[in-house]
Order: sequence, then C-alpha cells, then structure tokens
Amino acid sequence: IAAAFLLGMVISGGCFVWEKLARKIVAWENPRTDDDFTQDLIWKLWPVQCVVAYNSFVYIAFFKRYTPTQCLNGNCLAEVRLNLYMTFASYACICVATTIVNA
Repeated sequence: IAAAFLLGMVISGGCFVWEKLARKIVAWENPRTDDDFTQDLIWKLWPVQCVVAYNSFVYIAFFKRYTPTQCLNGNCLAEVRLNLYMTFASYACICVATTIVNA
C-alpha cells in the first residue's frame, strides 16, 4: 500500500511539475491564438503524462517476469491489476486532498 501511495505521489508530482513547465514552454513559443496555445499545450502534456502515469505498469506487465524479482506467484497480470487499483485509489485520494487544500 505504501508503494502504491508513493507511486501516486510521483505521478501527481511529475504531472504537476511538467504542466507548469509545459505552460512556460508554450508561452515562450508565442502562439498566435488561444486555440493554438491550447493545442500546443495538449501536444506537450499528453506524451509525458502517459509515460509518467503508465511506465511502472508497463514494466510489471512486460518486463518484470524476466528479472530476478519476478511477479507475485508468477502471475504478472494479477500484480498489474493490484497495482492499478491501489495506485489509482491513492492518486484519487491525493487529488481530493489537493483540491480541499487549495479551496
């Protein structure tokens, strides 16, 4: 549970930092319209957020079985499922807490 909470913190922290940085990068590019700004921001945010959010799950699903610390009981799918549930539950709690603190 602690690892899932930590992963949720890493995901939210990584996405937060990259969003701030991406906004500055797009502002430096000086897009002509607000629509251009939004499109440029989306193209900068989604690839990084996908990597930050899903890299550990891809590792467990496809690569962990070939390491010395193989999956739980040799079942990588069950481990991915468990990690997804725990991480996204902790990430949801972090988002709710952040919203309450910022309100």
